[in-house]
Amino acid sequence: MQKISEEQAKSIVLKSHAKNIGKVEIRSVSHKGNEYIVKWENKDNCENGTDYINDENGKIINGETSIC
Repeated sequence: MQKISEEQAKSIVLKSHAKNIGKVEIRSVSHKGNEYIVKWENKDNCENGTDYINDENGKIINGETSIC
């Protein structure tokens, strides 16, 4: 059973990537197994990535970031 909502998962990702430059936008959220897969991008500083969020405790399990 999921303990955190999709909205909470989005919020965790937004907070973890909040920087002085640009605004992080969520591109997609999916749920597989016991984690949310959140794809995000920040066009202003040319970053994008995918974070994997544990659906029970809201911790970021893994994350991938690319800078163009």
